Amino acid sequence: MPLHPAMTGHLQAVTQDAERLREWWAPDGVLEFPYATADMTSRIEGVDRLVEYFGGARRWRDWRFDEVNTIADPARRLYVAEIHASATWIETGAAYEQDYVIWMALDEHGRIQSWREYWDKARV
Repeated sequence: MPLHPAMTGHLQAVTQDAERLREWWAPDGVLEFPYATADMTSRIEGVDRLVEYFGGARRWRDWRFDEVNTIADPARRLYVAEIHASATWIETGAAYEQDYVIWMALDEHGRIQSWREYWDKARV
């Protein structure tokens, strides 16, 4: 099963053009990184803050996302995906590889209300 369009839209926006997050997110949506360390951002509330956070300087380029597994519960507007990501560190040119598990819930208008992203912090 392919990724939900809102999930694909979010991933493209955060890696290419943060302003496009406004197309996919509810104004009061919340993004959480439960595995973030104390020195990392762990929660971002509201689409304006999301655009600000992801609109900063880029650390990676040439992103590629490969779907591993997806689960959809359209009745509850809940979507879960395992994704493998590859990119290149801009500063060093080194390869970046990461595996993510993402829980996404949509509001009644099909916009992202909640996004919980789990990843291996040792790879960052």
